[in-house]
Amino acid sequence: MRSANAMLITAGILFVVFIAAYFYQREQTAAGGVKFVEMAEGKQDVMLRSCPKSPNCVSSQAKPDDDVHFIEAFRVEGLKDPLAILDRIILSLDRTERVPSETKNYAHYIFVTRILRFKDDVELLFDEEKQIVHVRSASRVGYGDLGANRKRVELIRKLLDKEK
Repeated sequence: MRSANAMLITAGILFVVFIAAYFYQREQTAAGGVKFVEMAEGKQDVMLRSCPKSPNCVSSQAKPDDDVHFIEAFRVEGLKDPLAILDRIILSLDRTERVPSETKNYAHYIFVTRILRFKDDVELLFDEEKQIVHVRSASRVGYGDLGANRKRVELIRKLLDKEK
């Protein structure tokens, strides 16, 4: 009897935590966006937001010696309209939607996890001069992601390489 009560209490606590996390993440705005960084000689550089300290984010604009967060940008030399190609690739993946954006050379997508329906953000920023697309993939909630964001970016890279 006592162990049954303990199990009910534990199940109740887990349920409350799950519901709280669900509603918390529903209230979160998209965790992305670009920022403008002042450079030398009055020029501006456009960058994706930095990753948080938690290991549930990867970005091609993280420091290359940051083994947890850094991932290579997509190389797109020779591709005509690389953001359109990446858009088609990303939208072909399960549980994905595009977030409307008016910023040139920037795209934002939301991936919804299969079981718990958590939302992850994937952002792309095309650097025409260098012919690369910077990428950032981050979980909105939680601390770790079991490598899901890195795997997602590598899957997109693999599908992009087939387009070349």
